[in-house]
Amino acid sequence: MRMSKRQKALGTTALAAFTLAGPFEASAFEPDLDHAFALEATRPLSTRLGASAEAAWVDASIETNNTDSREIDQRYVGVVRAEAAYSPVNTLGVRVFARGKYVDLLRQDSLTADRKVREKTMRANGAIDVTFAASQGIEVFGGSAALHLPKSKKSVELSALTSETSYEPVTAYAPRLGLLKRTPLFAAGLFYSLMSEHKRKYVVRTTGLEDESGSENVTIPSSFGGMARFTLGKDTELELELTLVQLGESAEKTEQDAPYYRDYYRVRAGGLFPAFGTLGIYTALEHRTLSYNDQGFMMMDNIPQTSLEFRIVTQAPVRIFAGTTIVYGQDSQSIPELNADFSFLSFASKVGFELPM
Repeated sequence: MRMSKRQKALGTTALAAFTLAGPFEASAFEPDLDHAFALEATRPLSTRLGASAEAAWVDASIETNNTDSREIDQRYVGVVRAEAAYSPVNTLGVRVFARGKYVDLLRQDSLTADRKVREKTMRANGAIDVTFAASQGIEVFGGSAALHLPKSKKSVELSALTSETSYEPVTAYAPRLGLLKRTPLFAAGLFYSLMSEHKRKYVVRTTGLEDESGSENVTIPSSFGGMARFTLGKDTELELELTLVQLGESAEKTEQDAPYYRDYYRVRAGGLFPAFGTLGIYTALEHRTLSYNDQGFMMMDNIPQTSLEFRIVTQAPVRIFAGTTIVYGQDSQSIPELNADFSFLSFASKVGFELPM
């Protein structure tokens, strides 16, 4: 009988847990497919080109209380992004963007090298959105995002055993739409993105054991929220976003038909302020609530996280920016079967430009 994810999370079979890398490895989701989608819609229609590059280092750990067990989770992340917006007339706008992401992950016990997980993954996503400006400052916008996961492999070492999981490529699409009211002082509205779920096949090859094949759900969850941008001066802006990510709709459930995930909120507040001459300062604070439905399904990527972003921006004629983002997360299990503390800390540097046309 195939083990449930709950059993893996409780560690009833160490080999299976590290061969499949613990709970959630039969599922993959991308909750922030196009994080800037809602706030980008509040910007005035214009023609522009932009690009950015980001490098991040993640230092995370899982420490079991009252024991010497401490699992280290280290990741190196690189992200490149390109964007183009075109507005031939003041009532129509088109926005296209593409992003590539590379993650190099190493997870192992701090006291021994007997347990080690190594994974290098790449993913690409893009989107196209169209905005129609109606009368009285009303705008309707919508389009579709796409996510592509190419072939990838994950290796796991446990004592004398070695396992390798091979994943097939998959592409998913997520339609979305929204409504916006624009005035000279602010732009505010609502948006909704539909859920998309696709299957991705994988094969697990372990020394001395038969190959195991299966499939996982690649999910782009639906989301609903509101956003606003306030113009306080020529070079001063404030932005707000509140999003409900409906991750609980995912098809991933336990054998008792209980969901692994729960819906979570993401709230963001930021602003661009003048500094010295043509230089400006952009800063933003964001918080994301937890997204696991039970402590047995807790993992590093679904604990609560808070981020602080800071950039230096040149205001004109070409907008060039450089800055850093710090992300922190912490959570603890408090049930008899599981008793561990999760901590997550990430530092990222980002540079980019935006050229009005």
